[in-house]
Amino acid sequence: MTFNHSFEFGAFMDAARAETPEKRYDWRASLKEDKKFSGPPLPEALELARLGWPEGLEAMRRTLGALSVTVAGVVGPVFRCRSAMAGRRVNVAAVLAGRPDTFWRREYLKAPGVRYCKIGLGLGYPWTMEQETIQRRGAAVALLVDAVEAAGVSVDLVGTLDRSNAAPSQKTAGDVARVAVTIKRAGEYLDLDRLGFMVAHRSFFRRLGFSVYEGFPRKERDKIGFTARGSYAYNHDDAEGFDFYFPSLCNETVTDFSSDDAAAAWVRRTIAEIENKLKGVS
Repeated sequence: MTFNHSFEFGAFMDAARAETPEKRYDWRASLKEDKKFSGPPLPEALELARLGWPEGLEAMRRTLGALSVTVAGVVGPVFRCRSAMAGRRVNVAAVLAGRPDTFWRREYLKAPGVRYCKIGLGLGYPWTMEQETIQRRGAAVALLVDAVEAAGVSVDLVGTLDRSNAAPSQKTAGDVARVAVTIKRAGEYLDLDRLGFMVAHRSFFRRLGFSVYEGFPRKERDKIGFTARGSYAYNHDDAEGFDFYFPSLCNETVTDFSSDDAAAAWVRRTIAEIENKLKGVS
C-alpha cells in the first residue's frame, strides 16, 4: 500500500508546525534532545526554514563557485541579462545608482523552446555522513538545474522524504509513505537558501520531516512502521512520477560527491543524460 503526501514548501512548514491530535500518539522523535543528531529544537528549525540559514547559504555559494569553474562550458549560454523596469531579480548596481531599470530580465539569444522535465531528489542521508559531502551534492544539484535551464529545459525540482516498512535489502517495496516537497517550480528561479537548508541541514529531515510524519493518521503510521519508541521505518527511493530521479545519499555511492572534481563529473554526466533523453522534444 502507498500513501501519498505532496506539499508546497509553505504547506510542509505548516504541517511540521501544527499540533494535531495525531502528534499526541506515542513518543515524538522530532522533539528528541540530541542536537548532534537532529539539529536545533523544532521551534528553531522552523525559524531557520522561515528566515533562512546564512551559514549554509554561504557554504553553498562557496562550493557552487568551485564547481562552476570546473564545469564551465558544459552548455552554451542561450540568454543574456538586461536591465528592466520589472522582473524577478533585483539589479543591485542599478538600485545603488538610482536608475529606474532596477530589475534583471532574461533576453534569449535563441528560442528556449518549451521543453520541460520533473526532477526528483531524495533528501535522506546517513547521520554519519560528512557535512561537506552533503553540501557538495546540494551545490551540484543547483548547478545542474541552472545549466539544464540555460539550455532551454524548464525544471520542476521536488525533494522526497519517502519511508517504507521494507528494508532496502528486501526485494519488495513493502508499504510506502511517499512525501514530496516542492523545491522549485518550472519558470521560477532556484532559491539557493531553500535548497541548501532542505538538502544539507540535519534539522530539515530530523525535526521538520519527523514532525510531519508524526502528523500522519495512526493507521498509516502503524502500517509503515513508525513505532512507539521513535523508529521511523526505512528510507525509500522511488522514481515513479519523475523524468529524472536522484536517489538519496542513503542508497547511492557517495564517491560521486567525495570531491569537487567528482561532483563536477556527476554534473557533466547528468546534463548529458538529460539532454539526450529530451533531445527532439518540443
